[in-house]
Amino acid sequence: MIDKTPPEIKPFQDKDTLLTDFEGKIKFTVTDDLSGVSKWDCYVDENWVLTEYDPKYNLLFYCCETFKQDTCLHTMTLIVSDKKENQTAFNIVFRNGTVTGDIRNAGQSMEINQK
Repeated sequence: MIDKTPPEIKPFQDKDTLLTDFEGKIKFTVTDDLSGVSKWDCYVDENWVLTEYDPKYNLLFYCCETFKQDTCLHTMTLIVSDKKENQTAFNIVFRNGTVTGDIRNAGQSMEINQK
């Protein structure tokens, strides 16, 4: 079977914000049913940031503790690739560690660079 399906990215929490005060993390569920997740990159305000991925639970997270007291708007872009180089991007805007707007409609995943 040829894999032309990109990975799927979903916000981990099902509530109005992506963060909880005691964790300080933005979390995503990242899945790819065919070839599997191979690479991910995360950018905040166009600067690469370190993220962690737990393949056992399909959980990817970014610890944004430094932004919890910051009142500026920040843009996060998460790009996930599978082993066949299909990619998906997800964008959100956050302030004070809280996503602005309704996350159910935030950052609609976009397929990019399909092979």
